[in-house]
Amino acid sequence: MDIGASVRSNVIINRDCLAALKDMPDKSVDCCITSPPYYGLRDYGVEGQIGREATPEQYVERLAEVFAQLYRVLSDSGTFWLNISDSYCGTGSKGACLDPKNPKGRNGQKVSLTQNVRGCKNKDMIGIPWLLAFALRDFGWYADDRRECQTDR
Repeated sequence: MDIGASVRSNVIINRDCLAALKDMPDKSVDCCITSPPYYGLRDYGVEGQIGREATPEQYVERLAEVFAQLYRVLSDSGTFWLNISDSYCGTGSKGACLDPKNPKGRNGQKVSLTQNVRGCKNKDMIGIPWLLAFALRDFGWYADDRRECQTDR
């Protein structure tokens, strides 16, 4: 069997994740390890970036769209490793409004996305990992957090 140029291994792809996944054939990936930008914590100054959606629900929906494509391209024996963390509501140092003297923001200041999250009070964790886990489970992923390979000892 000639595996020549048609098979690539140990490839790192560095481009927009959704566009890259849509270009990949079904069941062509054996492993995906990712740590997407956390909700509302960073602004990389790129239009359409993940993590700057208006609401946590939109953020989770966007990640679920990406991971639906990953589900399609992941081989039957493939594994998916996701590192995701939560954001706190109302603790953004930038506050709920900008300086009125500088409505476009001073020194790049922007209103914190996590200031006013529906259903959360100040200093609540928003629950992003749970929201995402439930969305992915509903899609067909298995939620697994085994810390040991054998849990029946």
